[in-house]
Amino acid sequence: MASWDEETYDHIIRQIYEAANNPEVWNQTINEIGDRLDFGAIHLMLVSYESGFEYLGAAPREDSGFNAEYLRDYALEDFRRVRIFSRPSGVAFDERMIVSEEERQNSAIHQELFPKHKIYNIMGSNMSIGDCQGWFGVTTKNESEDFTDEQRSGFQRLLPHILQSMRITKSNLDLQISRNLAFEAVDEINSGIFLFLNGQLANMNRAGREFIKEGFFTIKDGNLACRQTLINSRLQTYLEGTDQVMEGPLIVLDSRQHAEYCIRTHDPAPNFSMGKVKQSAGRLISITKLRGFKSPTLGEVESFALCYGLSEAEIQVLHAVLSYNGLKELSAARGVNLDTVRKQLKSAMAKMDVSSQKELFQMFERYRILGS
Repeated sequence: MASWDEETYDHIIRQIYEAANNPEVWNQTINEIGDRLDFGAIHLMLVSYESGFEYLGAAPREDSGFNAEYLRDYALEDFRRVRIFSRPSGVAFDERMIVSEEERQNSAIHQELFPKHKIYNIMGSNMSIGDCQGWFGVTTKNESEDFTDEQRSGFQRLLPHILQSMRITKSNLDLQISRNLAFEAVDEINSGIFLFLNGQLANMNRAGREFIKEGFFTIKDGNLACRQTLINSRLQTYLEGTDQVMEGPLIVLDSRQHAEYCIRTHDPAPNFSMGKVKQSAGRLISITKLRGFKSPTLGEVESFALCYGLSEAEIQVLHAVLSYNGLKELSAARGVNLDTVRKQLKSAMAKMDVSSQKELFQMFERYRILGS
Protein backbone atom coordinates (compact mmCIF):
# COMPACT_ATOMS: atom_id res chain seq x y z
CA MET A 1 0.00 0.00 0.00
CA ALA A 2 1.24 3.50 -0.82
CA SER A 3 2.29 5.73 2.06
CA TRP A 4 -0.21 8.19 3.60
CA ASP A 5 1.88 10.81 5.37
CA GLU A 6 0.95 14.46 6.03
CA GLU A 7 2.72 15.67 2.92
CA THR A 8 0.70 13.26 0.80
CA TYR A 9 -2.49 14.29 2.58
CA ASP A 10 -1.82 18.01 1.99
CA HIS A 11 -1.10 17.30 -1.68
CA ILE A 12 -4.41 15.45 -2.11
CA ILE A 13 -6.36 18.21 -0.32
CA ARG A 14 -4.88 20.87 -2.62
CA GLN A 15 -5.80 18.74 -5.63
CA ILE A 16 -9.37 18.28 -4.34
CA TYR A 17 -9.90 22.03 -4.17
CA GLU A 18 -8.21 22.53 -7.53
CA ALA A 19 -10.82 20.13 -8.95
CA ALA A 20 -13.58 22.37 -7.51
CA ASN A 21 -12.77 25.06 -10.07
CA ASN A 22 -11.45 22.71 -12.78
CA PRO A 23 -13.92 19.81 -13.11
CA GLU A 24 -11.69 18.07 -15.63
CA VAL A 25 -9.25 17.42 -12.74
CA TRP A 26 -11.76 15.29 -10.79
CA ASN A 27 -10.88 12.01 -12.55
CA GLN A 28 -7.18 12.52 -11.90
CA THR A 29 -7.87 13.46 -8.27
CA ILE A 30 -10.00 10.49 -7.29
CA ASN A 31 -7.72 8.19 -9.28
CA GLU A 32 -4.81 9.36 -7.13
CA ILE A 33 -6.88 8.85 -3.98
CA GLY A 34 -7.50 5.28 -5.14
CA ASP A 35 -3.78 4.76 -5.75
CA ARG A 36 -2.70 6.26 -2.43
CA LEU A 37 -5.19 4.26 -0.38
CA ASP A 38 -5.04 1.13 -2.54
CA PHE A 39 -8.73 0.95 -3.41
CA GLY A 40 -10.28 -1.04 -6.24
CA ALA A 41 -13.11 0.69 -8.12
CA ILE A 42 -13.90 4.26 -7.13
CA HIS A 43 -16.93 6.35 -8.07
CA LEU A 44 -17.92 9.99 -7.50
CA MET A 45 -21.19 11.44 -8.76
CA LEU A 46 -23.60 14.35 -8.22
CA VAL A 47 -26.87 14.39 -10.19
CA SER A 48 -29.92 16.66 -10.02
CA TYR A 49 -32.89 14.61 -8.82
CA GLU A 50 -35.39 16.80 -10.75
CA SER A 51 -33.66 17.47 -14.07
CA GLY A 52 -31.25 14.55 -14.29
CA PHE A 53 -28.39 17.00 -14.98
CA GLU A 54 -25.04 15.43 -14.04
CA TYR A 55 -22.79 17.88 -12.19
CA LEU A 56 -20.14 15.26 -11.53
CA GLY A 57 -19.59 11.77 -12.86
CA ALA A 58 -16.09 10.43 -12.29
CA ALA A 59 -15.14 6.75 -12.21
CA PRO A 60 -11.64 6.39 -13.71
CA ARG A 61 -10.83 3.01 -12.13
CA GLU A 62 -14.22 1.46 -12.85
CA ASP A 63 -15.12 -0.97 -15.63
CA SER A 64 -16.22 1.31 -18.48
CA GLY A 65 -19.40 -0.71 -19.07
CA PHE A 66 -20.55 -0.91 -15.46
CA ASN A 67 -22.32 2.44 -15.16
CA ALA A 68 -24.26 2.07 -18.42
CA GLU A 69 -25.36 -1.47 -17.54
CA TYR A 70 -26.34 -0.45 -14.01
CA LEU A 71 -28.47 2.47 -15.23
CA ARG A 72 -30.09 0.41 -17.98
CA ASP A 73 -30.88 -2.81 -16.13
CA TYR A 74 -30.61 -2.36 -12.37
CA ALA A 75 -31.07 1.25 -11.19
CA LEU A 76 -34.87 1.11 -10.90
CA GLU A 77 -34.77 -1.98 -8.68
CA ASP A 78 -31.85 -0.86 -6.50
CA PHE A 79 -33.30 -1.06 -2.97
CA ARG A 80 -30.16 0.56 -1.50
CA ARG A 81 -30.80 4.04 -2.89
CA VAL A 82 -33.29 5.18 -0.24
CA ARG A 83 -31.04 3.83 2.51
CA ILE A 84 -27.91 5.49 1.12
CA PHE A 85 -29.44 8.92 0.63
CA SER A 86 -31.11 8.93 4.04
CA ARG A 87 -27.72 8.71 5.78
CA PRO A 88 -25.82 11.84 6.94
CA SER A 89 -23.79 13.54 4.22
CA GLY A 90 -20.02 13.21 4.42
CA VAL A 91 -19.98 10.23 6.82
CA ALA A 92 -18.41 6.95 5.68
CA PHE A 93 -20.18 3.61 6.08
CA ASP A 94 -19.82 0.07 4.80
CA GLU A 95 -22.50 -1.21 2.47
CA ARG A 96 -22.99 -4.21 4.79
CA MET A 97 -24.42 -1.74 7.34
CA ILE A 98 -27.46 -1.14 5.12
CA VAL A 99 -27.69 -4.48 3.26
CA SER A 100 -28.27 -7.75 5.10
CA GLU A 101 -26.67 -11.02 4.03
CA GLU A 102 -30.07 -12.37 3.03
CA GLU A 103 -30.68 -9.32 0.82
CA ARG A 104 -27.27 -9.80 -0.80
CA GLN A 105 -28.07 -13.41 -1.62
CA ASN A 106 -31.36 -12.45 -3.27
CA SER A 107 -30.18 -9.27 -5.04
CA ALA A 108 -29.51 -9.38 -8.78
CA ILE A 109 -27.18 -6.43 -8.32
CA HIS A 110 -24.97 -8.36 -5.88
CA GLN A 111 -25.25 -11.77 -7.55
CA GLU A 112 -25.03 -10.75 -11.22
CA LEU A 113 -23.81 -7.20 -11.79
CA PHE A 114 -21.10 -6.85 -9.12
CA PRO A 115 -19.32 -10.20 -9.81
CA LYS A 116 -19.37 -9.51 -13.55
CA HIS A 117 -17.55 -6.18 -13.07
CA LYS A 118 -15.39 -7.26 -10.11
CA ILE A 119 -17.10 -4.99 -7.61
CA TYR A 120 -16.31 -6.34 -4.15
CA ASN A 121 -16.74 -4.87 -0.66
CA ILE A 122 -18.06 -1.30 -0.80
CA MET A 123 -17.44 1.67 1.45
CA GLY A 124 -18.97 5.04 0.66
CA SER A 125 -20.77 8.17 1.76
CA ASN A 126 -23.92 10.06 0.91
CA MET A 127 -22.65 13.28 -0.73
CA SER A 128 -26.05 14.80 -1.58
CA ILE A 129 -26.31 18.58 -1.86
CA GLY A 130 -29.71 20.26 -1.85
CA ASP A 131 -31.90 18.64 -4.49
CA CYS A 132 -28.94 16.72 -5.94
CA GLN A 133 -28.08 13.13 -5.07
CA GLY A 134 -24.39 12.61 -4.50
CA TRP A 135 -22.25 9.56 -3.82
CA PHE A 136 -18.58 8.83 -3.23
CA GLY A 137 -17.79 5.12 -3.06
CA VAL A 138 -14.78 2.81 -3.15
CA THR A 139 -14.26 -0.95 -3.18
CA THR A 140 -11.63 -3.43 -2.10
CA LYS A 141 -9.43 -4.98 -4.78
CA ASN A 142 -10.36 -8.55 -3.86
CA GLU A 143 -13.47 -10.25 -2.53
CA SER A 144 -11.64 -11.69 0.47
CA GLU A 145 -10.20 -8.34 1.57
CA ASP A 146 -11.66 -5.89 4.03
CA PHE A 147 -10.82 -2.21 4.40
CA THR A 148 -7.88 -1.52 6.71
CA ASP A 149 -7.94 1.07 9.48
CA GLU A 150 -5.63 3.27 7.38
CA GLN A 151 -8.01 3.09 4.42
CA ARG A 152 -11.02 3.89 6.58
CA SER A 153 -9.43 6.83 8.38
CA GLY A 154 -7.93 8.23 5.18
CA PHE A 155 -11.25 7.96 3.35
CA GLN A 156 -13.20 9.65 6.17
CA ARG A 157 -10.56 12.35 6.53
CA LEU A 158 -11.02 13.35 2.89
CA LEU A 159 -14.84 13.34 2.85
CA PRO A 160 -15.47 16.87 4.28
CA HIS A 161 -13.06 18.37 1.75
CA ILE A 162 -14.54 16.43 -1.16
CA LEU A 163 -18.07 17.43 -0.10
CA GLN A 164 -17.08 21.10 0.11
CA SER A 165 -15.32 20.89 -3.26
CA MET A 166 -18.44 19.31 -4.77
CA ARG A 167 -20.50 22.24 -3.42
CA ILE A 168 -18.12 24.67 -5.12
CA THR A 169 -18.29 22.71 -8.38
CA LYS A 170 -22.10 22.74 -8.25
CA SER A 171 -22.22 26.48 -7.48
CA ASN A 172 -19.84 27.28 -10.34
CA LEU A 173 -21.88 25.24 -12.80
CA ASP A 174 -25.16 26.74 -11.54
CA LEU A 175 -23.76 30.23 -12.07
CA GLN A 176 -22.57 29.28 -15.55
CA ILE A 177 -25.97 27.80 -16.41
CA SER A 178 -27.77 30.87 -15.03
CA ARG A 179 -25.50 33.19 -16.97
CA ASN A 180 -26.05 31.26 -20.19
CA LEU A 181 -29.81 31.23 -19.67
CA ALA A 182 -29.74 34.94 -18.86
CA PHE A 183 -27.90 35.78 -22.07
CA GLU A 184 -30.26 33.52 -24.04
CA ALA A 185 -33.21 35.38 -22.49
CA VAL A 186 -31.62 38.76 -23.21
CA ASP A 187 -31.22 37.71 -26.86
CA GLU A 188 -35.02 37.42 -27.06
CA ILE A 189 -35.52 41.05 -25.99
CA ASN A 190 -36.14 43.53 -28.79
CA SER A 191 -34.28 46.28 -26.94
CA GLY A 192 -30.54 46.45 -27.56
CA ILE A 193 -28.63 45.47 -24.41
CA PHE A 194 -24.94 46.39 -24.11
CA LEU A 195 -22.78 45.25 -21.17
CA PHE A 196 -19.63 47.27 -20.45
CA LEU A 197 -16.97 46.28 -17.90
CA ASN A 198 -14.28 48.77 -16.87
CA GLY A 199 -15.26 51.04 -19.74
CA GLN A 200 -15.02 48.39 -22.46
CA LEU A 201 -17.77 46.49 -24.29
CA ALA A 202 -18.03 42.95 -22.88
CA ASN A 203 -21.22 41.67 -24.54
CA MET A 204 -24.31 42.67 -26.48
CA ASN A 205 -27.52 40.87 -27.36
CA ARG A 206 -29.00 40.12 -30.77
CA ALA A 207 -30.99 43.40 -30.95
CA GLY A 208 -27.87 45.35 -30.01
CA ARG A 209 -25.94 43.77 -32.85
CA GLU A 210 -28.77 44.70 -35.23
CA PHE A 211 -28.64 48.35 -34.09
CA ILE A 212 -24.89 48.47 -34.71
CA LYS A 213 -25.40 46.89 -38.13
CA GLU A 214 -27.95 49.60 -39.06
CA GLY A 215 -25.15 52.15 -38.71
CA PHE A 216 -26.71 54.89 -36.57
CA PHE A 217 -24.94 53.60 -33.44
CA THR A 218 -21.40 52.26 -33.36
CA ILE A 219 -18.78 50.97 -30.93
CA LYS A 220 -15.78 53.30 -30.83
CA ASP A 221 -12.75 52.56 -28.63
CA GLY A 222 -14.80 49.99 -26.79
CA ASN A 223 -17.63 52.40 -25.99
CA LEU A 224 -21.08 53.14 -27.37
CA ALA A 225 -21.16 56.08 -29.78
CA CYS A 226 -23.34 57.62 -32.49
CA ARG A 227 -22.21 58.36 -36.03
CA GLN A 228 -24.00 61.75 -36.06
CA THR A 229 -21.69 64.25 -34.37
CA LEU A 230 -24.27 66.38 -32.53
CA ILE A 231 -26.20 63.39 -31.24
CA ASN A 232 -22.96 61.66 -30.23
CA SER A 233 -22.06 64.72 -28.15
CA ARG A 234 -25.41 64.45 -26.34
CA LEU A 235 -24.94 60.70 -25.90
CA GLN A 236 -21.46 61.03 -24.39
CA THR A 237 -22.61 63.81 -22.05
CA TYR A 238 -25.48 61.58 -20.92
CA LEU A 239 -23.26 58.53 -20.37
CA GLU A 240 -20.52 60.45 -18.58
CA GLY A 241 -22.97 62.26 -16.33
CA THR A 242 -24.78 59.18 -15.08
CA ASP A 243 -23.93 58.58 -11.43
CA GLN A 244 -27.14 57.01 -10.20
CA VAL A 245 -28.43 53.45 -10.27
CA MET A 246 -30.90 54.30 -13.04
CA GLU A 247 -31.03 57.64 -14.81
CA GLY A 248 -33.92 59.07 -16.77
CA PRO A 249 -33.80 58.13 -20.46
CA LEU A 250 -32.15 60.00 -23.31
CA ILE A 251 -34.29 60.29 -26.45
CA VAL A 252 -32.47 60.72 -29.79
CA LEU A 253 -33.77 60.90 -33.36
CA ASP A 254 -32.25 59.39 -36.48
CA SER A 255 -33.70 61.75 -39.10
CA ARG A 256 -32.59 59.55 -42.01
CA GLN A 257 -34.67 56.57 -40.91
CA HIS A 258 -37.32 58.61 -39.09
CA ALA A 259 -36.47 56.48 -36.06
CA GLU A 260 -36.54 57.55 -32.44
CA TYR A 261 -34.47 55.76 -29.78
CA CYS A 262 -34.82 55.65 -26.01
CA ILE A 263 -31.45 55.12 -24.26
CA ARG A 264 -31.09 54.16 -20.60
CA THR A 265 -28.05 53.36 -18.52
CA HIS A 266 -28.10 50.96 -15.59
CA ASP A 267 -25.61 49.84 -12.98
CA PRO A 268 -25.93 46.03 -12.80
CA ALA A 269 -24.32 45.76 -9.35
CA PRO A 270 -24.43 49.07 -7.41
CA ASN A 271 -22.80 49.36 -3.99
CA PHE A 272 -24.66 51.16 -1.22
CA SER A 273 -22.53 52.70 1.54
CA MET A 274 -23.27 55.42 4.08
CA GLY A 275 -26.49 56.31 2.26
CA LYS A 276 -24.69 56.84 -1.05
CA VAL A 277 -24.49 54.84 -4.23
CA LYS A 278 -21.08 53.82 -5.51
CA GLN A 279 -20.93 52.65 -9.10
CA SER A 280 -19.60 49.19 -9.89
CA ALA A 281 -17.12 48.44 -12.67
CA GLY A 282 -20.00 47.32 -14.87
CA ARG A 283 -22.65 49.23 -16.78
CA LEU A 284 -25.64 48.15 -18.84
CA ILE A 285 -26.95 50.38 -21.62
CA SER A 286 -30.32 49.60 -23.17
CA ILE A 287 -31.58 51.06 -26.46
CA THR A 288 -35.23 50.80 -27.44
CA LYS A 289 -36.43 51.82 -30.88
CA LEU A 290 -39.60 53.87 -30.48
CA ARG A 291 -40.39 54.77 -34.07
CA GLY A 292 -39.28 53.75 -37.54
CA PHE A 293 -39.44 49.97 -37.18
CA LYS A 294 -39.17 48.16 -40.48
CA SER A 295 -42.52 47.37 -42.01
CA PRO A 296 -44.14 44.39 -40.29
CA THR A 297 -45.07 41.28 -42.20
CA LEU A 298 -48.71 40.36 -42.58
CA GLY A 299 -48.07 37.35 -40.35
CA GLU A 300 -46.67 39.59 -37.62
CA VAL A 301 -49.76 41.80 -37.72
CA GLU A 302 -52.00 38.73 -37.64
CA SER A 303 -50.23 37.55 -34.48
CA PHE A 304 -50.50 41.04 -32.97
CA ALA A 305 -54.25 41.18 -33.69
CA LEU A 306 -54.94 37.55 -32.79
CA CYS A 307 -56.77 38.19 -29.48
CA TYR A 308 -58.95 41.05 -30.79
CA GLY A 309 -61.19 39.05 -33.14
CA LEU A 310 -60.38 41.10 -36.26
CA SER A 311 -61.62 40.04 -39.67
CA GLU A 312 -59.20 39.29 -42.51
CA ALA A 313 -60.07 42.62 -44.18
CA GLU A 314 -59.49 44.54 -40.93
CA ILE A 315 -56.09 42.87 -40.50
CA GLN A 316 -55.12 43.90 -44.04
CA VAL A 317 -56.06 47.52 -43.28
CA LEU A 318 -54.13 47.36 -40.02
CA HIS A 319 -51.10 45.98 -41.86
CA ALA A 320 -51.23 48.85 -44.37
CA VAL A 321 -51.41 51.50 -41.63
CA LEU A 322 -48.57 49.95 -39.58
CA SER A 323 -46.50 49.76 -42.78
CA TYR A 324 -47.03 53.49 -43.47
CA ASN A 325 -48.98 52.64 -46.65
CA GLY A 326 -51.87 54.89 -47.66
CA LEU A 327 -55.47 53.70 -47.48
CA LYS A 328 -56.03 54.93 -51.05
CA GLU A 329 -53.38 52.56 -52.34
CA LEU A 330 -54.90 49.72 -50.35
CA SER A 331 -58.44 50.43 -51.62
CA ALA A 332 -57.16 50.56 -55.22
CA ALA A 333 -55.19 47.34 -54.80
CA ARG A 334 -58.20 45.55 -53.30
CA GLY A 335 -60.69 47.13 -55.70
CA VAL A 336 -62.95 48.40 -52.94
CA ASN A 337 -64.31 51.82 -52.04
CA LEU A 338 -62.05 54.05 -49.91
CA ASP A 339 -64.91 54.60 -47.43
CA THR A 340 -65.12 50.84 -46.95
CA VAL A 341 -61.41 50.68 -46.08
CA ARG A 342 -61.80 53.58 -43.65
CA LYS A 343 -64.75 51.87 -41.97
CA GLN A 344 -62.72 48.66 -41.64
CA LEU A 345 -59.89 50.61 -39.96
CA LYS A 346 -62.36 52.30 -37.62
CA SER A 347 -63.91 48.92 -36.78
CA ALA A 348 -60.50 47.37 -36.11
CA MET A 349 -59.48 50.23 -33.81
CA ALA A 350 -62.78 49.96 -31.93
CA LYS A 351 -62.23 46.24 -31.34
CA MET A 352 -58.72 47.01 -30.08
CA ASP A 353 -60.02 49.86 -27.89
CA VAL A 354 -57.65 52.49 -29.35
CA SER A 355 -58.82 55.98 -30.23
CA SER A 356 -56.03 57.17 -32.53
CA GLN A 357 -53.45 55.85 -34.96
CA LYS A 358 -50.74 57.18 -32.61
CA GLU A 359 -52.09 54.93 -29.88
CA LEU A 360 -52.24 52.05 -32.36
CA PHE A 361 -48.55 52.50 -33.25
CA GLN A 362 -47.62 52.70 -29.56
CA MET A 363 -49.49 49.47 -28.86
CA PHE A 364 -47.75 47.72 -31.74
CA GLU A 365 -44.35 49.04 -30.63
CA ARG A 366 -44.94 47.67 -27.12
CA TYR A 367 -45.91 44.34 -28.68
CA ARG A 368 -42.63 44.25 -30.63
CA ILE A 369 -40.53 45.31 -27.63
CA LEU A 370 -42.04 42.66 -25.36
CA GLY A 371 -42.14 40.00 -28.06
CA SER A 372 -44.97 37.96 -29.42
